[in-house]
Amino acid sequence: MNAPPARYNVAPRSANAPDVLIRPCCLRCSKNLAKDPTLQCVKQGNRSVCNRYRSLNKPCFNVPQACIPRLNRLMREVDAALALPANTPARTAAVASVTAHQATYTSRVEAVVRAARTTLDGIVDVLRYQNNLPPISRDNPDNDDDNEDGGDTDGEEGAANA
Repeated sequence: MNAPPARYNVAPRSANAPDVLIRPCCLRCSKNLAKDPTLQCVKQGNRSVCNRYRSLNKPCFNVPQACIPRLNRLMREVDAALALPANTPARTAAVASVTAHQATYTSRVEAVVRAARTTLDGIVDVLRYQNNLPPISRDNPDNDDDNEDGGDTDGEEGAANA
């Protein structure tokens, strides 16, 4: 009989538990945390849903997993700044620090979301190409198929109609 190994070889990154938010927060509320720290999201199942954006009929998106530690740090800083007495130099400095960290967090989370969207768009393009489907035009919202080069076609249409 072979005894199971005493220790399995598990990659250190996969051995770590994923980060969890210290309180529920959707992506939109996380971007406005420094402006309005009273924003409250409610946890429904495994998603955060906020009443503010739900009343505006806008969807709530989860914070990307890579940005959760930064958001937790930002939430702790906001809580610490709010705990300080009002109109003191310490609170003013804390609010300035929170504002700077909010800007850093927002730019980081937007970059992560943009990278994920770009990756998914590339996957969709490959699948459409493999199935002989035309590419999705994302550049022009009017989706002018006959004007792909972006040039003016009024002269061509005018000559044809004359």
